[in-house]
Amino acid sequence: MTLGERNLTLIVLLADLECMKINVHSLNNGVHIFEFDLDSSELDLEKQNFSITEIALKCTVNKGEKNVYITSKARTRVRFVCDSCLVDFADVLEDEFSIFYTSDKETVKYDDEQVVQLLKPGIPIDLTYGLKENLLLTIPMKIVCSDDCKGLCLTCGINLNEAKCNCKKTAVDPRWAGLEKLRNESPGVNCVK
Repeated sequence: MTLGERNLTLIVLLADLECMKINVHSLNNGVHIFEFDLDSSELDLEKQNFSITEIALKCTVNKGEKNVYITSKARTRVRFVCDSCLVDFADVLEDEFSIFYTSDKETVKYDDEQVVQLLKPGIPIDLTYGLKENLLLTIPMKIVCSDDCKGLCLTCGINLNEAKCNCKKTAVDPRWAGLEKLRNESPGVNCVK
């Protein structure tokens, strides 16, 4: 039996987001691989505090009689502004996520976003929503250019990663003394002193 007869793998290279729809109903049962190189402008993420420069998505589609299991690996180049020192920097985010599609209504739970009801035959599966949702979940809550970023001087505003300032440390307001003590006792806390 040849690879073509078993229909194990199909590689499709696609170039735009409109093509991120997979018509699983036209695929034979088995494993199929789809690769997408995407333009980020179609993801509607312009109002975020980052900009995406490149997205590569590889999807492994395992199709059965009633079910389709899609595992996706996304690699994204992103430009951020550091929350501590306000420097513009680039980073690469990688994520892997899976979604199980089924025509069995009993399997689908309304509180599980990883299990989706397959719609009528002929309607393709759109990967856009899963990609956008998982991409947003990979963005860190606190964006820093490096783990040892020193941030900005609270008095003069100089970037403490690039230069040392000569500002005098002012006395701590007594209402904040407890927090100052906690900061000094906690190793690894990224605060400007």
